[in-house]
Amino acid sequence: MLLSRNKKSMTKEALLSILLLSAAFILVFGVAKLIVDEAEDKTTESICKGSVVLREKTHQQINDPTGNIELASVSSPLLCKTIDRKIPESKEADEEQVKKEFSKMMTSCWSMFGEGLIKDVFKQGDPFTNNCFVCYTANLRETKNFREKNSISSQEFLQYLFSENYKIEGKGFSCEENKGECRENNPDTSKYVQHKSWKCKERKESCFVEKSRYYSYGEYMQDFGGEGKIIITEDIRPGETYTISFGSETDKCDICETIGIGSGIGASLGVIVWAASGPVGWIVGGTAAGIVGIATYLGVSEGSKIAAVSMKDLFSEREFPTIYLSTLKQLNEGDFCSVVTDIQD
Repeated sequence: MLLSRNKKSMTKEALLSILLLSAAFILVFGVAKLIVDEAEDKTTESICKGSVVLREKTHQQINDPTGNIELASVSSPLLCKTIDRKIPESKEADEEQVKKEFSKMMTSCWSMFGEGLIKDVFKQGDPFTNNCFVCYTANLRETKNFREKNSISSQEFLQYLFSENYKIEGKGFSCEENKGECRENNPDTSKYVQHKSWKCKERKESCFVEKSRYYSYGEYMQDFGGEGKIIITEDIRPGETYTISFGSETDKCDICETIGIGSGIGASLGVIVWAASGPVGWIVGGTAAGIVGIATYLGVSEGSKIAAVSMKDLFSEREFPTIYLSTLKQLNEGDFCSVVTDIQD
């Protein structure tokens, strides 16, 4: 009888903890929602990023007295909503600027959701479909220097992601502190690049750092934090609305080995290798009745291979956290990923 009473008491304590934590989260949620609803894009991104970290820190799984059966789980809410954009910002923008704006949205989405360092961002019971969230919708318009004939192929954009410098590890704003070189001119353009945020003591000098210390956009999403993957499902062309989404890893991934997005990189379908030590990513061809063609590029001499994969499977099974670039139409056809216009949705 004593054991029975203890079990009941422990269960009551667990339930009381759920109620107290839930009440606290509801209060925080209500206040934070007022902030998010009125926030500018940068503030919205920061609030989302902070809520992802807080959710990871506060998540608690509550089991029965034996510890074998999960009764419930509680955690702070995700204060994230989809940001709608019209790009490019400049009416004079060219192809390079369009690539840059898409790259920045992808890296920002990766940053908001923990840089691949959180095993399960959304947690069990979260309303987000398939543990997938749309960070941005981007309505791509024509400009004077970027028209339909300037469409950017998936392959070309992937190559851009892995060839353009994005981030370098460092601290503060001093060039010397970050082991850069202060010079009036670049000592060797093949080895060094200017870092405009780090300052030198002499005003006429600029800070130059070795290119090898930089992470490209693609490397940042794959290697900077935890290991990540990139999937691109369409070419980039004016007049289309695109989505940039984050998908947390799932419990299983039956298609991963088939399409080459498992841990064995470079050996199976879906992998694109531009050079022996170059970028690795995944390109998905045009859709037909929910089926996509995945091309494997193994180099000019080896050609490419094609596999047929369900778009639903592509968005619902992941061995690693993944950033998707796709069209809004593709997502809406199968409700593969959640577009959240309000954090109460």
